[in-house]
Parts: sequence; C-alpha cells; structure tokens
Amino acid sequence: MTGRLCSLALLLAAGVAFPQDNPPAEPAYRLDVDRVTLEKRAGKQVLTLRATTDLPARTFLDVTLTALVPAYDEGRKAIVAAAVGNPVVRKVRVEPAGRGKGEFSATQPFPREGEIRVDVSFNPELLFEEDRAAAKKAMGERFGRLRWEKTVLLGTPSSRLGGMSSRFGADLAWVSEAEKLVRKLGQVSKGNNGDAITNVCADLNETLAKIEKAEADSPFPAALGHLRRVLGRVAAWGAYRVALTARAAAGGGQDDAAADGGDAGKRETNGENDLSTYREDALLGSLARVRELAVREYAMAGAAELVRVQAEVSSAIRDDWPDERVRTLLRLAAEGARGAVRRHHDSGLSKLGDPYGALFGGEKGAKDLLDVTLARLDQAVGLLSAAAPGPAAAGTLSENLTQDAKALGALIDAWRRLER
Repeated sequence: MTGRLCSLALLLAAGVAFPQDNPPAEPAYRLDVDRVTLEKRAGKQVLTLRATTDLPARTFLDVTLTALVPAYDEGRKAIVAAAVGNPVVRKVRVEPAGRGKGEFSATQPFPREGEIRVDVSFNPELLFEEDRAAAKKAMGERFGRLRWEKTVLLGTPSSRLGGMSSRFGADLAWVSEAEKLVRKLGQVSKGNNGDAITNVCADLNETLAKIEKAEADSPFPAALGHLRRVLGRVAAWGAYRVALTARAAAGGGQDDAAADGGDAGKRETNGENDLSTYREDALLGSLARVRELAVREYAMAGAAELVRVQAEVSSAIRDDWPDERVRTLLRLAAEGARGAVRRHHDSGLSKLGDPYGALFGGEKGAKDLLDVTLARLDQAVGLLSAAAPGPAAAGTLSENLTQDAKALGALIDAWRRLER
C-alpha cells in the first residue's frame, strides 16, 4: 500500500501566524516534522507522522492532530476555516537516532485528507515525578514548557479532489431527507399529538446521527455542518413541542405553542433558543443554503489547488534556477495539479450543473481566469523541463504565476461570502 506524501514545499511550510507586536519566543529545541503520510489499512485511513529533534532521548511529548476544513459562519454569512471534530492526541517518546539527534513517530487512524495542524508540546507538569526529574536533568536551563506547531497537507491534488464529484449526490441527498422531516414535524405539531411528534423526533435524531457520521469524512464539511446544525434546531423544537403537549395534557396550562399556529421554524440565525417562535419556512430556507454551500466548496477546492502549486513553483524559480531534482518535483506537482483541476472542473460542469457553472459566468471572468491559469501551468511544465531557460524567462513566469495566484485568491474570497 502506498502512502500519499505531502508535496515538497507544503511539507516545509510552517503553520501559525502570530501578532507582529508580540512574537512568540523560539522553542529552546528544534523539532522538524519530516514526513506525514495517509494510507488505507484494513479499510481505514491511517496517518503516520515522523519527526526529528535535538531534544534529549526519552523525552515524552504530546502530539495533537487537528483537521482544518471549511465551515459556514451563519453570523458572517461566510465560509471560514475551522477545526473539525475532536483533536486526536497521542503521547510519544523521543528515541535516539544517532549523532546527537532524536526522532519519534506516531500512527493513528485519521478520517480525511487535506489540511492538518500538527501541534507538538512538552509539558513537564503532566509527567510522572520520575520522568520529570529525568527530563530536568537532561535539559538543564532549557527545562520548561515547549510547543511547536505546523500545518501540512495530506494527499495529492488528485486524491483531494477526486472524490468530490462522486460524493456530491450522496451527501446532498441528506438535504431532501431533512426537508421531509421539517415538513412532517410541522404537520403533526398542528394536531398537538405528542406521540406523533415524538416519532418524528426519533427520526430526526437518527438522521442527525447519520449526517454526523457522513460529515466526518465528507469533502463538503461546511455544507453538512450547516445541515447538521439546522436539523439540530428542528430536533430541539420538536423536543420543546413534546414537552408543551405533555404539560397541556397533564392540565398544566394552555399549550403555549397554539398561538403560533404550530409552526416548526424560525429565523435562520437570530433567536435560535426562542423555541416558541420557530417557523417552518425559515428552516426550509436554511436547508436550501446547504446546496449553495456545497457548490461553492467544490469550486473553492479546485481553485485552492491551483493557488498552492502556483505559489510553490513561483517561489522556487524566483531567484535561482533550481537543480534537476527540484525541477522534476515541481514539474510533477504542476502536471498533477493541472490535470486534477481540469478533471474536477469538467465534472463540476456535468454533475453539479447550472449552480456550479454560474460561478464561472458573469462579469468576474472566472472562466477566463481558470483557463489562463491552466495555460500558465502548461508553460511552467515546459520551462521546468529546460536545464537553464535564462533568468528573464524564469522571472517573467514567476511574476505571472504570482499574479494569477493573487487573482484566484481574490476569487476564492468572493466565493466565501454568501449574500445576506
């Protein structure tokens, strides 16, 4: 089984940004994440991480792995980057690797490819007394809390984009199921039938569990995350309605929901906890947004792959022409991204239909920009095959790639923002 290696430049990219007026202190020890792979074993995705360090051997470290994915911010009406799921935490021990170096590795089931934050920390307060004393003796004045953080990409452009078109129909089928449940709950709630409402709530909870499972490895986390939250509000309203009906049946007072006409929804983002005023039409409107989010996630994913490889190639050829080994890696990266994005875009036009095509129409010139970018990658592939094309040609290509990446980045930012 072959693991999918992160590309050269992306593995070298350090991950976290800090305010310039308060930069963090450099860790007292060096730690480099050298290799991250994701491969299938017995039907499960398994992540393997390897790092080298100058920490003393037998130092205990905590490794935290967090998937970073798109998420929908309802307040801002925008798709933003966010951590998803519960972080995976592993405790590892630095083993001697010779020449004063140490190394450690960790293997862990992990649900998805894409952007991963690797956080490694040394916290002496969490060690047993014997281990803490040994670490303090080995580190001397450098003994104390330490932390390293890095963001890497798992997979290749082809593997990250390849499953999106095939998953689109299956993941978006949950929207139709959710709409049926919203309408059904609205219907049965008007009759104040507690048993009927309870049965619909059971179906809601079962569907929510299935959506949450699908969301764990879905290439549309923003869409399914929003769907899960909206349906969670529907389930909360159903539970509220059951409680009111039971209270009315017990003679505890008038059914407070009767004044609402028994409607099952409310505003999309405001007053979510004011269950007595939910309206069905607003919830259905929120569910309709799930499809729009999925289409935008699809478009953004393809454009992001182009931005990454453009930045990678541009940076490598800007000042000095790279040696043959690096040129080969860059050429393969450019060819891989170009082919994967072209297939991704063609599948989007055929399988996602007009909503996807509309993102590349209009006055913004998104289609022209995509065509220019792909043609520029063709030019880069040709140039990287040359031993020495001359500084002028390399400089011009680097500048053009940088400008294309900025234009695509602006387009991605525009796609992130949904109309209010």
